[in-house]
Amino acid sequence: MLFGAWNGPLFAQPTQQAEDLERLTVEVNTLLDRAELASSVPDKEKHADQALKISRNIRYEGGQLRALIMLAEVKTSQKNSDLAVQYYIQAESKLKNAGNPAVLCQVQKALGDVFFSEKLYAIARAYYKESLREVPGDYEVMG
Repeated sequence: MLFGAWNGPLFAQPTQQAEDLERLTVEVNTLLDRAELASSVPDKEKHADQALKISRNIRYEGGQLRALIMLAEVKTSQKNSDLAVQYYIQAESKLKNAGNPAVLCQVQKALGDVFFSEKLYAIARAYYKESLREVPGDYEVMG
């Protein structure tokens, strides 16, 4: 009677954790969708920031990336280049490991744009060149 003494649910905890993870992932995606549809910049920032916090807690890379890029765009629109660069750099770091050259290219171009707006032309040029290396022949990067 090796197994007869066990009365507890064997798989309840992992199943509950999976359900919680799924629920939180859906919540992150909902927050990010709300951020994209937000009519005001503060609302977009609030939803993206909430999504980033939850994504980091559950280690949801896709949610982190979307939130980081949105927050960088918000900070760029608010002329807060320092924070925009911080968010874009975090996104770039994650993208280099993710194998998504098209999005990496967009982030590097955005970094180039931020540095260009700050009249840091050498740094901007380096990011523009890097973005072209990621997706050669993508002439949209030049536009």
